[in-house]
Amino acid sequence: GAACLLTAQTELFAQSQLRSRLMERARESRESSSTATDALKEVMEDENAAGMVNAVKSSVGEELDSQSTEDLIRAAQKRIQQSRESSPAPTTITDTTQPAQTQTQAPATQAKPAGQAMIPEPVASARPTATPTTNTGGGQLLTQADPAPNTATPPPVLTTPANIPPPVPLEPRYEKEKGASGEVMQISSDETVMNNEQHLITFTGQVIVVNPNPNFKMTSDRLDVWMNEEDSATESAPKPEGQSGGSPSFKKAIATGGMVEIEKLDANGKVQVAKARKAEYDAITEDIILTGGPPTLQSESGFVNPKSPDAVIILRKDGNHEIQGGSGRSTIEIPLPKKGSGSATPSIGGGLPTGNLDSLTNRRTN
Repeated sequence: GAACLLTAQTELFAQSQLRSRLMERARESRESSSTATDALKEVMEDENAAGMVNAVKSSVGEELDSQSTEDLIRAAQKRIQQSRESSPAPTTITDTTQPAQTQTQAPATQAKPAGQAMIPEPVASARPTATPTTNTGGGQLLTQADPAPNTATPPPVLTTPANIPPPVPLEPRYEKEKGASGEVMQISSDETVMNNEQHLITFTGQVIVVNPNPNFKMTSDRLDVWMNEEDSATESAPKPEGQSGGSPSFKKAIATGGMVEIEKLDANGKVQVAKARKAEYDAITEDIILTGGPPTLQSESGFVNPKSPDAVIILRKDGNHEIQGGSGRSTIEIPLPKKGSGSATPSIGGGLPTGNLDSLTNRRTN
């Protein structure tokens, strides 16, 4: 029975506390509503405030009807504050020439009504105020000095063709050969790297070499050119033979890649095409040594196709070629004239008659 009584008293106490809190909150709500109503009345009494409210109401139209009283009060306060901030501060002009100086009194500020506690104080204007000065002698004092004019001369602007300087003619970076022909070897590639220590220039990516003397054109994936020591410091592209003293500017050049192709004139002035995996050009002898693949050589006079991968084809300076090395057999295809062209086919070994072949192959044994 005591426990039930204690529980009942506890519930009654909790209900009384909750009821008192609810009543306190209701009283605070009524007070805030009454304060807002009084503030609205006082604001509406002011002509400026009433004009601001009407302006706000006319600007928003139908949206204003859906807003509450507190929202309208906040909007009016904001407009009043903006109008006060935008109004310039009153300025006072003092004549310092008069001996008797009168102190200018600041305009009296209007007392704030008691019900306008919710309107915040206006912030100070962002415009700087003039600094007061004291007159230490006769004459007038300048309270503010004008900024000094900018006397710097602006840089000249090239707006007319007459002010634009004429273009400078381009000069060749490297002088051409001073021999009779005046020709140079031209090498083009995607990337070029020069090593001064090793006197080596490496060309990579779609390398194309055009040499006028001896006349040949070569394409490869990579080309390494070993320069002479006296020329590697000043030259970035090799030159052919024909310089002063008759010595070339580089020692040798080696072309490598998936397929090295060379177009060169033979001894008869006909174009011959050579293909290999590696081609080495000797700048002294001007011979081209083809290896790897095995190499092949095609021209109007025939087609050279060594079977051994170790075979070597040498393209001489005079247009002739030579086959060396290799353990296998080599095949040379020579085109023959068509029948009826009038040219006789030469016979091998004096042209033995057909009947004599039997005496050589079908020998009788007694």
